[in-house]
Amino acid sequence: MYDWANQAILGTAKVDPAQVYSAAWKNDKEFATCGVKHVKAFTLNGTNLNGRKCSYAKSVGMIAMSCVSFVLNGVMLVGAADGSLIKFNGTSATKPIKHHNGAIWAIEPKDNKSFVTGGNDGKVTIWNAQMKPAQDFDMTTKLKFSPGIRSIDINQDGVRMLIGTRGSDVVEVNGKGKVTKTIVQGHFKGVNDKPEVWGLCTHPTEPKFASAGADKTIRIWETTKMINVSA
Repeated sequence: MYDWANQAILGTAKVDPAQVYSAAWKNDKEFATCGVKHVKAFTLNGTNLNGRKCSYAKSVGMIAMSCVSFVLNGVMLVGAADGSLIKFNGTSATKPIKHHNGAIWAIEPKDNKSFVTGGNDGKVTIWNAQMKPAQDFDMTTKLKFSPGIRSIDINQDGVRMLIGTRGSDVVEVNGKGKVTKTIVQGHFKGVNDKPEVWGLCTHPTEPKFASAGADKTIRIWETTKMINVSA
């Protein structure tokens, strides 16, 4: 654990030999991690990090856990690679909830009574306090390239959301799921899963340029906005 503001290491601990995909704070002293083969809860005591393994094999099997978050005033939720949403009581997993059709990569608290999830299926779901889906936004109909959800952040107004996708888009979405602003666009993983840009050419007279990438797209960009004007 690193305090970046004061450039100091607060504590160290072994997490898991396999990849760690996600980490989330519960409070100033507690946090959790998850990854390819683990879910773990940690407590910080001075400079000591004490970790406890969380059991989930009996609930969903030994599948990868793609994201973790604390919602609804401290409830630990974990998103799994098969689209399951798993609530933990202490270190034990409860019965999984299946709503997404692909890995859940984002879980974000909305307020004390709701939270939001995003999956590889391109779906953004708002859940109520009873952990029931209340509203779905299908981003596959709103974005052109690989709309699998990778990250979500919610504005302080509790309505506007920033959504990041596998297709290298970052967009702002309103409470009705409409894309109101494109913040960032880019090439994404393509041939051999490499996010490479293979070609670049500027327009001779206009503030535009073209790029080509391993994602098999050719894009025309406006330099003043750095967003696609054609693709």
